Amino acid sequence: MKNQTLILTTGFFALRILSFYTYQLPKLQAIIGIILLLGFTYLFFKNTTHAWYQLLAELILGGTGLTIEIFGLSLRLLLLTTFMILWIIKLPRKDVAMQRLYRRPLLIISILVTTILTIGTINGLISGNAFRAVIQDLIPFSYLLLIIPGYHIIKKENARTFYKSLALSFIISTAIFTLFNLILFSSQLAIIHQPYYNFLRDVLAAKITHIGFDFWRIVFPEHLLLLPAILFTTGHAIKNKLTKYHTLLLTLLTFTLAINLSRGIILALIAGLGILAYKNNWKQWLKGTALTIILFISTFTLAHILTSKGTSPGWEHFGVRFASIATPDIEVSANTRKILLKPIFEQIQTRPIIGHGLGSSITFYNPVLEQMETSRHYDWGYFELWAELGLVGLLTILSLISLLAYHLLKHKKTTALAIVLSLCVFTVVGPGLSHVFGIAIISGIVCSSKLKL
Repeated sequence: MKNQTLILTTGFFALRILSFYTYQLPKLQAIIGIILLLGFTYLFFKNTTHAWYQLLAELILGGTGLTIEIFGLSLRLLLLTTFMILWIIKLPRKDVAMQRLYRRPLLIISILVTTILTIGTINGLISGNAFRAVIQDLIPFSYLLLIIPGYHIIKKENARTFYKSLALSFIISTAIFTLFNLILFSSQLAIIHQPYYNFLRDVLAAKITHIGFDFWRIVFPEHLLLLPAILFTTGHAIKNKLTKYHTLLLTLLTFTLAINLSRGIILALIAGLGILAYKNNWKQWLKGTALTIILFISTFTLAHILTSKGTSPGWEHFGVRFASIATPDIEVSANTRKILLKPIFEQIQTRPIIGHGLGSSITFYNPVLEQMETSRHYDWGYFELWAELGLVGLLTILSLISLLAYHLLKHKKTTALAIVLSLCVFTVVGPGLSHVFGIAIISGIVCSSKLKL
């Protein structure tokens, strides 16, 4: 397990270094991507399980999936497409595990989701949405396909060991990379709009924001995975005896979240921690929850004191960010989110039932730039689903989530239930249920819970 974790962690940084030096050399990057894709195909035929591991490793450790591209197509998408095509061709016709997968409720919901997404795609194209935008919105939902091989491979003897190594690698790598970037920008070794910043923004889809006292918010899309990681670790600590290992993992996770400082993830985490109280010893729950909260506040305070050179513990940021939930006018990002509501509602009202299709965008007045702006980022997850897929599409997706939550509750899988419902909370103010990592989380829970849906 230690060797696997080391190899995966090395791969995390090697992939980013390689991408940094090649992302402006598309031909070279395409050659590298083709070599990796051919190697992946060979690995599939040699050992399908190991190819599955590589696919998951790229998904969890590869950031946005744009680190390596082959003539505009992400390596991640090509790996998924290749794996699924080969899997379907190779799949035994009388596979008991697959027969169990396609029980009636799940099959019906799967058909409905596929139908809704197909209609959403066609609707988006008919509505005049850009083809690239339509495909980009469709791709995250394609990761529901992971349920098919995942349900089968999850039973492999070595699978649990690999998943632990992968999770541990993500926790360690993400914390180190976040700390590395915090040091670079706080010490001004990295500067806004310089090559490294442009790489973070354009390739890794990072948001690097200075919020005062030389403290920078470092946000990456994969930070959404912090939510299930923290809840799983806390849940494990509640059900079992709290150990130094739990404390170390939670320290790394809460540190990364403290530098991210996302309101949506924090609110979702609070909801998830509350759900963990269900069917657990309340003393153990109180101990585990208190440890998580204390570590979060402590790591943020320490980081802010160090970056501000002892000037401020940074607690005022908590006040501003959480007060802006009720009074959005006091903070730019919260105010922008509030401004988006009017054009979103206007768009929904024009096609409330079938929506405007995938790839839709909204136009609004940006008070900061003092001009009209068009964006595909709705910032309100459920309203985005409603605007794109219509009320029918939204209710279909919620029916899938409700079915999953019901079975988790029925089988007393409290931690998994907390993760699913916390993701639903996050979707209020973010693209949780339409984000590639949100879809991956749902797919992973369906597979790992071994539910007889």
